[in-house]
Amino acid sequence: MTATAQIPAALTMQTNDLPWAHGALAPGLSIQLFIADIEGGMFVVKTRFQPGTVIPTHMHTGVTDAIFIIHGALVNLDEDGNVIGTVDATGARDLYFGLLEAQGDPRPRIIVGGNCNYSS
Repeated sequence: MTATAQIPAALTMQTNDLPWAHGALAPGLSIQLFIADIEGGMFVVKTRFQPGTVIPTHMHTGVTDAIFIIHGALVNLDEDGNVIGTVDATGARDLYFGLLEAQGDPRPRIIVGGNCNYSS
């Protein structure tokens, strides 16, 4: 007799086929909505920020997990608009590894370079 496991169906979507909604919350901000779980109070959205986009001050009422794909650098400004720092790919890597080291965690392998190699 062969036992069969009940495997739940997987939901898939072609996210490249979803249209972008432009001007969400601010000029230069576009979104694609992937999930809207009304009963669970959760949504998943992909955002695209054009260079120079400024979003209104806001807060999150629950835990927020976000993935950002930043082309170029993140430029940090003070209240007067003066540049106080930048973070590019090298800075992000160094910050991440430095924080992990400070908290006693091992340095993981991450993907580096356009060739998709692993770090050492």
